[in-house]
Amino acid sequence: MAVIEGQVNSITRRASSDLSAKQYHAVKCDSGSRTVTISGAGEQALGILLNIPGNGSLADVSVSGFAKAKSGGTITQGEFLKVDAAGKLVPVSTDKDFYIARALENAVANDVFSVQVTSGFYAV
Repeated sequence: MAVIEGQVNSITRRASSDLSAKQYHAVKCDSGSRTVTISGAGEQALGILLNIPGNGSLADVSVSGFAKAKSGGTITQGEFLKVDAAGKLVPVSTDKDFYIARALENAVANDVFSVQVTSGFYAV
């Protein structure tokens, strides 16, 4: 696991499927909020998956603070980030997009990079 500097506030839920290849991707709660799955484009993510849980295993999810995340494209430090269709983070592009994090460093597609996990709706 990559070193995460700073405070991490996380919760634990069961993985609703095998998420062992999805560490550092955005996740959302399934119905009933008892399990998590990969978040998709435009969805309000719960947080960033910190570990590599198999189906039914415990998933550690960063819901605020600092974490590592997987980039879905070119990212510039300071940008607010939303989720793409694969659960990776990309820059917010539209007014009122839901963001899940803010970039703490530059990244290109498929990089693991540092973010501040924080959420809200982007305003131009």
